[in-house]
Amino acid sequence: MRGLKRNPWLFGLGLLAIPGLFGGQVLADVNNDQAGSLIIFPKVVADGERDTVIKITNRSNMPAYAHCYYTNALGTCDVGGGSCMDDGDCGTGDTCNTQCQSNNFDIFLTAQQPTFWRVSTGRFADLTQPACTRNAPCSCEITNPAGALECPGFDGNAGGGINSIAVAGTGTDFVGELRCYQTLDDQSTPVAQNSLVGEAIIETLDSGEISTYDALHFTANTVNTDNDLLINNVEYNACPEQLLFAGHNEGATMDIAGVQDVEFSTELTLVPCTALYNYNTPVNTTVNVYVYDEFEQRLSADGVEVSCVSQNRLGDTAVFGTIFDTATNNSQFMKTRIVSSDANVCLTGDDAGDACTTNNDCDNYDTTPDGVALGCRPAPGVVGVVEEFYSAANRPDGHAAWSMTLSGSRSASDIIVVADPTP
Repeated sequence: MRGLKRNPWLFGLGLLAIPGLFGGQVLADVNNDQAGSLIIFPKVVADGERDTVIKITNRSNMPAYAHCYYTNALGTCDVGGGSCMDDGDCGTGDTCNTQCQSNNFDIFLTAQQPTFWRVSTGRFADLTQPACTRNAPCSCEITNPAGALECPGFDGNAGGGINSIAVAGTGTDFVGELRCYQTLDDQSTPVAQNSLVGEAIIETLDSGEISTYDALHFTANTVNTDNDLLINNVEYNACPEQLLFAGHNEGATMDIAGVQDVEFSTELTLVPCTALYNYNTPVNTTVNVYVYDEFEQRLSADGVEVSCVSQNRLGDTAVFGTIFDTATNNSQFMKTRIVSSDANVCLTGDDAGDACTTNNDCDNYDTTPDGVALGCRPAPGVVGVVEEFYSAANRPDGHAAWSMTLSGSRSASDIIVVADPTP
C-alpha cells in the first residue's frame, strides 16, 4: 500500500471547514470524534482512479464485534453498458439502472485495537502470516467478480476463526458507503458498547494526493436485541436536523501560497440515515439547500432528491440550479445549510417516495421481521461528506474532504433494517 503523504493544497485552506462560521448552532448528538456503536462512512470510492483506506478503531478495553454493510451506488447504463451514478453518465437517451446493492461482512477488534484495509482489495484474514516470502517472487491479483486480493498463501475470502476474519475487496467498480454496527460475539445481535471510531482516506492513485474525513459516530443508548436499529434518540441517537459547511462557490478562482489561478470545485455526498438492507426499494428522501454569501444573502434549492448515495458537484445545475455559481451570487465564498424534509413519505411499497398521511396511502408496503411497518414514515434524514477539488496549471490536482458540522437532533425516527425481509 502506498504511503500516505501530506496534501500540499491544504496549506492556506484552513478556512474551509471552520465551525465558527456557524456560531450559535446547537450541535447534534451524532458526532465525528466520540466513539459510538454505529458508524457511517458516507463516501467510499474504489473506481480504479481513486481508492479508499478504511480505518476502524476499538477505543474500549473490551473486545469489539461489528457487522458491516457496503452499499454500491454505481449502476449500469441500459444501452451503452458501463458504470454510472445517474442518467447523465450515460449517452443521450440512455438510462442508468441503479440497484443500490449491499454486501455484508464482520470484523473483530481486541481491546484498543485499530484495523485498516484498502477498499478495492480488502483485508487479509491473518495479518501474522505474510502474503509473500522475503526475496521470493510475489504476484498478487484482484479476483473477479469478488474483487478480493489474492496473494501466495492468502485466500481473500477466507473466514477462519474469530480472530482471523477477512474483508473481501470490492474491486475497482465501487462508489458508495459503509456502515458498521456493534454486536455481541454472535456477530448479529446489536449491543450498546459505544467503542468504535472510524476514518476514511481517499487517495488519487496516480498522484498519491489524499483526502481524509472522520466517520459519523452514533451513540447507542438502550438497544433492543432485534434487527431493527432505531435511530430515534432511544436506541441510537437521532440523525441531525441540519448539515452545515463553508467553502468556495463553484468556479471560484484565487491565488494560494504562490500558486496563481487555483480553481475550486466541490462535490457533495449525501446518504439517507435510513437503510433497508436486503429490500428491493432504494431509500429516497429530499432536502432543502440554502446558500449564504458573506453578506448573508440567501439562495436556495428546494426538494433536492437524495437516493441511495447521492454524489453531485455543486455546479450540477440539474440538481442545484445556479445557487453555487460565482456569477449568480457574485461571491467566491459561501456557507451552506442542508435541511432534512419534515414530510411523511411511503418508505416501501408501490408508492415508495410518495407523500402520505397513513399506512393506507402506501400500497403493498413491507413490514420488517420484527414487526416495524415500513409504510408511511417521516422522510429519512441525511448525513454526508464534502470534498473540494483544486486545480491549477502545471500542478497535479488536489482535493480535501471533511465531515460537515451537525446541527440539531431530528425528532423523527430513522431506521436501519439489518435482517432479511419475510417472504
